[in-house]
Amino acid sequence: MKEFIKLPREFFENEEICKSPEHLYLYVHILSSVAFEDGTFSVVNGKRVELERGQMVTSIRKLAEKTGIPKSSVSRMLAHFKKWDVIWTDGGTSQTIIAVTSLCPLGTRDGTEESQNMGQSWDEEAERKGEKRKEAKEKSSKERFSKSIKNSKKKNVYGTFENVKLTDEEYESFKSKFPVNYERYIDDLSHYIASRGDKYKSHYATLLTWNRDKSDEMSSFDTDEFFEAAVKRSAERIRQRASEGTEEKPDTFPDLGW
Repeated sequence: MKEFIKLPREFFENEEICKSPEHLYLYVHILSSVAFEDGTFSVVNGKRVELERGQMVTSIRKLAEKTGIPKSSVSRMLAHFKKWDVIWTDGGTSQTIIAVTSLCPLGTRDGTEESQNMGQSWDEEAERKGEKRKEAKEKSSKERFSKSIKNSKKKNVYGTFENVKLTDEEYESFKSKFPVNYERYIDDLSHYIASRGDKYKSHYATLLTWNRDKSDEMSSFDTDEFFEAAVKRSAERIRQRASEGTEEKPDTFPDLGW
C-alpha cells in the first residue's frame, strides 16, 4: 500500500500550525514529504544522506516552488514552526534538513499505525505546546514589565551643558516644587558642574538641598493684585506732583475703591 498521513481532528485546532491557511498548507506539505521510516536516503550535493523517520532535505526555494508560497513567507513560517518546536531545522537556505517534532501519526507502507498510542501522544503534545505558549506569554509579560521599570529609572539630561541627570519622575517632582524657577535652578547646577567638575550621586537630591531654603518667587503671583498696586502707585505720584505744582492737578481721580 502507499504511504499516507493520518491527521486527528485536534490537528486543526493547533494554533501554531493553523495560524493561517498558508501555514497549514506548508506544514501538510512538509508532513507529506518527510521520510516515513528510518534509513531513507536522499541525495544532497551528490552525496547520499541517511534520514530518520520524520526528516526531509529541502530548501526554502524548493518549498516555495512546490507550494507557491513566496520565499520570504516560507522563511518566516519555518521560523514560526521552529519557535514553537513544531519542527527543527539544520542547515542554511540552500539545503536544509527539516525534522517534524510533532507527534502527528505518520502512516507506514503497509497501512498500519506505528503506535497504538498516537492519539494519546498527540493530546499530550498539544497540552505541552499549550503550556509552552503560556510560559512564553508570561515571560513576555515579565520582560515588558521589567523594561517599563528600567525605562522609568532611565535618566535624561537637562541644563545648559546637558550634564544634570534626572529621571522623568524626578524632573516632574522638582518642577512641581518650583514651577517658576525650576529651569533656572537646574541651569545653576549645570553651570556649577561644568565649571567645577564636581560629581554627585543624585542630582535630584542636590537640587533639593541647594534650593530647600528658597521660595519659588512669583509662584503665587496675582496679576490683579499687581495691577491694582501699580495703579495705586501711579495715582500717588500724580497727587504728589500736583501738590508740588510740577504737574497740573487732575480734576478727579479714578475711583479705585480705596
